[in-house]
Amino acid sequence: KLSKKDKETFDKILKNEVNLVDIRYEEGYNNATRNVSYELLNAYSDLNDNLLGGSADVAGSVKTSLKNKKTFNADCYEGQNVNFGIREHAMCAIANGIAAHGGLRPYVGSFLVFSDYAKGALRMAAMMKLPVTYLFSHDSIAVGEDGPTHQPIEQVASMRLIPNFNVIRPADANETVGAYKVAMQSKETPTAIILTRQNLTTLKGNSSDEVEKGAYIISKENKKPDAILVATGSEVNLAYEAKQELVKEGIDVRVVSMPSKYLFEKQSKEYQKEILPDRNITLAIEMGVGDSWYKYATDVMSIESFGLSAPFKQVMEEFNFTKEEIISRIKRIINKNN
Repeated sequence: KLSKKDKETFDKILKNEVNLVDIRYEEGYNNATRNVSYELLNAYSDLNDNLLGGSADVAGSVKTSLKNKKTFNADCYEGQNVNFGIREHAMCAIANGIAAHGGLRPYVGSFLVFSDYAKGALRMAAMMKLPVTYLFSHDSIAVGEDGPTHQPIEQVASMRLIPNFNVIRPADANETVGAYKVAMQSKETPTAIILTRQNLTTLKGNSSDEVEKGAYIISKENKKPDAILVATGSEVNLAYEAKQELVKEGIDVRVVSMPSKYLFEKQSKEYQKEILPDRNITLAIEMGVGDSWYKYATDVMSIESFGLSAPFKQVMEEFNFTKEEIISRIKRIINKNN
């Protein structure tokens, strides 16, 4: 006979539900979102017995290990850490099977660039409406010295094209909290959380709750925006820094964080126009291929080639992902339209 507490836990597992973690990080907190993900993953594991997962041999880099849990193997069926080995497709296919069975909340992790190996399994998860959580780190050219083979350019855009597949690229620690809430509450949609290796500063105006809307105003204009900067992930930090300088020069700017295009597209047209009004100068900023951003922006800062091997700040400067370039672009666009 189950105790009342055990029965409540069992009922949650049967309904595929989890107890949510609500952590608030202070403005200015500086950390890589892969490290924040590690804290959240373990916090969820402490509150829920139905999490199970691991990585394709990169647990130390993607931060997928559950600290207080055993390793699943032939001698330990109660283990919740799974060592999948270097087989991304098999890992994600196994996660699909676990999710299809029900009861457990599977998660898996790898470098973002290696998501290509798992594409068939990702697509099947979306088709089968399986709420698998994917933790993909090393999210951009900011991987640096690992070079072009490990610097994802087209992977985020490619995953965004999959129907019923939610890609969330959080801008800081609090948006990572929001990404986990969305992923852990999902019933029929797989979620990929895209994480950084480099540190990001937790920004004023951010919101874990607004992540579920896909996009929101993270920094408002003073009166009427002369331009809008819309970005995801680490690039929101860049947009935020550029705004501070533009305001000093009398250019009123709104900054929009769009962690999830998938969720933004599910909002009402009224909300979408409230966040990104028509006829506004809008610059989209993301370190990857930029075609899909023209739906939301009049101009796009993107990368249309493979990356380079060098320290990450040097690589970012080489591709003009700097606040100075954002400032210069906004001024050129405004002058051109006047």
